Amino acid sequence: MIRTDRILFDSLEPVPEGFLACSELVEADVSGFSVPYGLVHMRKAAWPEHVEPDPFWSWSMSQDRNLDHGAGRIRAVGPSVLQRILGTIATGLARAKKSMDLPEPANVTEGFVLEDGCEYCFGQVLLVRGREHAHYFHYHCES
Repeated sequence: MIRTDRILFDSLEPVPEGFLACSELVEADVSGFSVPYGLVHMRKAAWPEHVEPDPFWSWSMSQDRNLDHGAGRIRAVGPSVLQRILGTIATGLARAKKSMDLPEPANVTEGFVLEDGCEYCFGQVLLVRGREHAHYFHYHCES
């Protein structure tokens, strides 16, 4: 099984012990005129660079109540796509006068997006690995 399929498959499994304690959850309501219902959901965990964050991402996906679990596909994305998505999230937060500790694109070592994993959402689900942290973002937007 390829790595991205394993991340998605593992999100359907029972939650491993200890993951809740090692992560930070931040949510920000970004609803407004252009986005009648919007929410930025971020989980962040300190993560050693030499350890794959796949279990953290799977667990984060399993905890996201807005996802259509088992649906969609994960694909790797390059720095320019990561920068664009993080910029979109930052713009949504700024428009709603909210803030969140977003990773600097220069510090990101790996990134993936979940496509078609949230049925009514036109936002983004982003899995990000940095030098010191792993992040899970769901910029959930509905019209």
